[in-house]
Amino acid sequence: MTRSNGEPDTRYDRWLRCAEKRCCVESTVYVTARDVATIARTISVPPWEFAYADDAPIDADDGFALDATARRYRLALRRTSSPGEAAHCTFLLRFATGAARCGLGETRPASCRVFPLAGGEDACTCAIARAPRDDPADLAALAALGADRDAYARIVTMWNAFVVRSDTAFVLRDYCRFVLDAENAAGR
Repeated sequence: MTRSNGEPDTRYDRWLRCAEKRCCVESTVYVTARDVATIARTISVPPWEFAYADDAPIDADDGFALDATARRYRLALRRTSSPGEAAHCTFLLRFATGAARCGLGETRPASCRVFPLAGGEDACTCAIARAPRDDPADLAALAALGADRDAYARIVTMWNAFVVRSDTAFVLRDYCRFVLDAENAAGR
C-alpha cells in the first residue's frame, strides 16, 4: 500500500491501521528511565501509578533491586482488563468499533515505537513484522532505544549499589523517585 501522497507505507503507517493491537495485549512493555519520566511528565501521574516491578533475571541490565537479596525486577507498564477482555497495556484504548489505539500517542515508550524491530514478531498481526528493516527512521529509532537502554542500565547500576550499601528494603515508589531524579539531573 501507499500513502495518500504516493509514498510507500512505513511500518508506523501499518501499525496505526492495525485495529487489533495484539502487541499491546500479548507483550509486556518494559520501559526505560526516559520512558518513565516522559510519560509521567506528559500525563502528570507518578510512575508507580502506571508501572510495576516485574520479575527479572538476576543478570538483566535493567534488573533493579529493592533489597539486598539477589532478586531483581524490571520496570513494566501496568496491565489492565475489563470483564470478558484479556489483560492489556493500561494505555491501550479500545473503541466501540473494535479498533484500538495507544493512549500515549507519540509519548509511547521507545520499545513500542520500534516494535517489532527489537523483538516481538510473534505478537504482531499487522504485517509490520514483515516490513523492510532499512528505513532510516526505524534505524534511528533503534539507535535511540539502544542509547536509552544504556543510560537506563547506568541508572540501575547506581541504584543497585545504593541499595546494597544501605541495607534497607525499598518499595517501587522509592525506585521510581530515584529514576525521575536521575532523568531530571541528566536534563532529559
